[in-house]
Amino acid sequence: MTLLLTMLPIYLLGNLHCLGMCGPLVMMIGKNRFRYFYFLGRLLSYTTVGAIAGGFGAVLNVLLHAYSIPAATSLIFGSVIFVAGLGTVLKWKVPSRWRLGSGKISNTLTLLLLREQPLPTFLFGFFTVLLPCGQTLIVFSACALSGSAVIGAINAAAFAVLTSPSLWFSMHMQGWM
Repeated sequence: MTLLLTMLPIYLLGNLHCLGMCGPLVMMIGKNRFRYFYFLGRLLSYTTVGAIAGGFGAVLNVLLHAYSIPAATSLIFGSVIFVAGLGTVLKWKVPSRWRLGSGKISNTLTLLLLREQPLPTFLFGFFTVLLPCGQTLIVFSACALSGSAVIGAINAAAFAVLTSPSLWFSMHMQGWM
């Protein structure tokens, strides 16, 4: 419950982020008669990934404490984040093989959008969890830090539900213009 209350502002204010980033994608299925399957797919995938992240966090926590290396791990990951931030500020060139590519994911999601059927619409919602999004990284990181698959699933489901109003708004925006 503590994690849910702590993350609640991110879940609620995250609607602004979702409106700008995923809103245009969702707007494209606004006239699809199976459009609400999108939300079901999204809820299921976010809940599943939250549970996986929480379970992974629990396992990682046990392993790290068993070998007494949490401080070293924090130092290593903190250094990586610092260097990545410094590289962004200094505009360092990053080899293309190190970048995360979303071209294949975007193409697959676009093909799913073209079909007006329940399963492709559900899959479109389900696979949006794979889109690169800083906000979901924060949520799933918090789920992992909880160290519990159940808490991770609950928090990820809460995120999916509480950020849905902006996506619903985007979905219905075509009718208002």
